[in-house]
Amino acid sequence: MTSTLPTQHLSSHESLENHDPNKRQSLASNPETSAWVSASAGTGKTKILTDRVLRLMLPIPGKPEDNISQETSPDKILCLTYTKTAASEMADRISKRLSEWAVMQDADLTENLKDLTHATPDERMIKAARSLFARVVDIPGGMKIMTIHSFCQSILKRFPLEAGLPAHFEVLDDRTTSEYLALAQRRVIAKIKAEPESTLAEAFETLSTEVNADQFSDLMRDISSNRQAVKAITEKFKTPQDLKIHILNTLGCGDTPSEEEVIKHACQDENFNISGLKSLIEPMLASGKNDQKAAALMAAFFESPPEKRVYMLRDYALAYLKKSDGDIRAKLCTKRVAERFPDAPDILQAEAERLYDTFEKVKTIRLAKFTFDILILGRAIVDAYEAIKSSHIQLDYDDLIYYTSRLLSDSNQAGWVLYKMDRGIDHILVDEAQDTSPSQWKIIRAIAEDFFSGSSARDDIGRTIFVVGDEKQSIFSFQGADPRGFKTMRDHFKMKIEQAQHRFTPVNLLMSFRSTPAVLGGVDHIFSAAHVRTGVQDSLEEAMLHLPFRKHDGGLVEVWPLIPADARDDIQPWTPPVKAVSSDTADVRLAFKIADEIAGWLNSGEKLISKDRPIRPGDIMILFRRRSKLLDHIVRALKYYNVPISGVDRMVLT
Repeated sequence: MTSTLPTQHLSSHESLENHDPNKRQSLASNPETSAWVSASAGTGKTKILTDRVLRLMLPIPGKPEDNISQETSPDKILCLTYTKTAASEMADRISKRLSEWAVMQDADLTENLKDLTHATPDERMIKAARSLFARVVDIPGGMKIMTIHSFCQSILKRFPLEAGLPAHFEVLDDRTTSEYLALAQRRVIAKIKAEPESTLAEAFETLSTEVNADQFSDLMRDISSNRQAVKAITEKFKTPQDLKIHILNTLGCGDTPSEEEVIKHACQDENFNISGLKSLIEPMLASGKNDQKAAALMAAFFESPPEKRVYMLRDYALAYLKKSDGDIRAKLCTKRVAERFPDAPDILQAEAERLYDTFEKVKTIRLAKFTFDILILGRAIVDAYEAIKSSHIQLDYDDLIYYTSRLLSDSNQAGWVLYKMDRGIDHILVDEAQDTSPSQWKIIRAIAEDFFSGSSARDDIGRTIFVVGDEKQSIFSFQGADPRGFKTMRDHFKMKIEQAQHRFTPVNLLMSFRSTPAVLGGVDHIFSAAHVRTGVQDSLEEAMLHLPFRKHDGGLVEVWPLIPADARDDIQPWTPPVKAVSSDTADVRLAFKIADEIAGWLNSGEKLISKDRPIRPGDIMILFRRRSKLLDHIVRALKYYNVPISGVDRMVLT
């Protein structure tokens, strides 16, 4: 049985039917105001960015030439995109548009500019549009459409002495970064071999027993990408012991003894109700299978002396806790035992809670130790990695952000740097702002801060900031991305801009040009509950809503029930392979359900509404998140139902 997600809830937003995407996009691209745009998926963010850049370079029709709204020189616009691909695409779009303007007939150009600006262009605007292509081509290095890392590199190359860097520094590529990290690890391991009794050696020994070589490399790469945080934490404490105490206190186990002491304490007779538990062994042995297993574990534990119990505690705990996740079992004894001994459930529950708390303490202490070991070892590798880079006079991407942020935060240098930059940038555009990290926001904030304060908030130039993003689309924690910072920075710039008596326009783009009403309605329905939005849309008070531009296109979203796997016992190690094992797993069941559904469409003549004809095999595409056994099972199931299949292809969805 399938459950079809309702889409009729969109009717409660009928007032939004008048949501004209063209007006909203025009408002966002208005060069006379700073704008903060929340843009849902498929709402045309790249188009808005391109339109705004074009409108910034054009004069406002009907305004005098000495007016604040005169056209902006192309070299005074800074557009920060998230990837080099996005920057290249935007630059290509602008170049294509300007090249078309340069040779376009007057009537066509007039109509084109009218569509862009939503105003009738005057002769000055038409003349400016024709000359823009040549003006952009003449800019040394081209327009400033780049990633945040490329922008930081350009600043550091321009002000190396102020940043405390050699003027001839180079930027590492990903491959060289990996090579330097591997070299740093080898140097640290060599140091550990030379000093086997050191704290560093102890930390390495502990971690090497918990992770394999590949996991260790990945862990060290993660530490390297967050090395400024690692350095900041470790530099707060004079000795490693001070750091360890701080970690224990932070995790709430500062007064807790060692892991071994906690387990030893849990095994002493005086620390639990041993007499009450012993009295339950006999009736549980006479009860069902599960009670008998639990009673056997209890009896073995109670009959052993405390010094042996420390090795039996985890097995004993299985009488009360689940093996899979360590949670307390839902049923600690059968109804038969509870009826004969009314106190049995309470006695068993108390022991279950005691054991649960014991293992939680053990896990916390272990977490504290691993955290300490990772920081100690990580700091050593970070120092070695930094030394290698320094010897080659090279920086990586994180260094570009760090040194630029430090430069613009230095009270002795920032004034001079910002003064020189202030004369070169009048408009800032930020794309994919939800994935901008706090350190990257710090750079943008430092540059734009001067736009709306002091003498820089001058009347002869209309300076603006334009930001577009959507925290729902954030790649969480990627490069330190903090989607909550999107709202924080919006509030900050709103206050600054309005204090300077400039115009600030928040724009919310809801109209999606990409998907159909069924898909968009399904997304909105799923996220209509507040608890579901947690972590996805924390900073927005309103409900999630997408409006479909393709409102008359067909579609259907179905939610199928979970398909459980067969309940069967695990195969014990070293079991002779003499018996055939059924392969009717959850993957196989799902594969045949999908194949059966598709075969039903084809055999019944189900119509493809958009084409007004029966569905053909070539109309159907099955997408997988990753290659797994499920893919092979589906291919096999489709062939079983005689459904033609073209093959299994791998494609990258960007």
